[in-house]
Amino acid sequence: MRCGGSVLGAVLAWIGLASVAACATESSLPDDENIYYAGVTEPIVLCAASIDDKYGVTDDELDRAIARAQRHGRTLHLYAHDPGVTVSLATIEHLLAAAAARDAPLVPYTALGSGGHAGSIALSFDDNAVADWTAMRPLLTQYAAHVTFFVTRYLAMTDDEHAQLHQLAADGHDIEYHTVSHQNAVDYVAANGIDAYLANEITPALDAMRADGFEITEFAYPFGARSPELDDALAPYFHHLRAIHSTCPR
Repeated sequence: MRCGGSVLGAVLAWIGLASVAACATESSLPDDENIYYAGVTEPIVLCAASIDDKYGVTDDELDRAIARAQRHGRTLHLYAHDPGVTVSLATIEHLLAAAAARDAPLVPYTALGSGGHAGSIALSFDDNAVADWTAMRPLLTQYAAHVTFFVTRYLAMTDDEHAQLHQLAADGHDIEYHTVSHQNAVDYVAANGIDAYLANEITPALDAMRADGFEITEFAYPFGARSPELDDALAPYFHHLRAIHSTCPR
């Protein structure tokens, strides 16, 4: 049954009961063409689907998405935020175990575009939940999984948090960039202009992270909010710009 395609679906939508969650379930993760990429043909803007609990992605959907990536020789792009808070550790472990069972490697963003990663998964975590990312280390190590952490609010972090990020990098994970203060880029540019966005939300923390030894090459848009103007402005700074499936270039 398609979402909204029955009398019951219409009634539920009318009274405002869980229709968004129902539609999210019908919008099957494996069927989202925009989150699969192949080898060196990747464009600069890459798009991922969230596995945070609020989106209701099922274990079966994850299994079928991995199978599709392998069947077509592509990389499946997924993201979440705070392990154990926005996404259950059970969901993460199921993904890692399913990938291991299918011999589908989890690859960091810096490995993309180099070829040789057909049937892989690019899993990323956004924002600044450094303690919970660190707590996830044994699970990632158990499955030999390498992921990408897109970091925001780096300038406000403690020295201990910076040290934890370096430990994650030493484990083979990517530490990448997610702006100074997690502003909606489209809204910010509309109000202040593109030059102000670059000066205030891109270069300060980017320069600081690079000075601290992080080789930043990748960027994730907060909220997935992007535009062609922003893509062009950020292209000189990064190899890839990660959006979300609903904001993909069409």
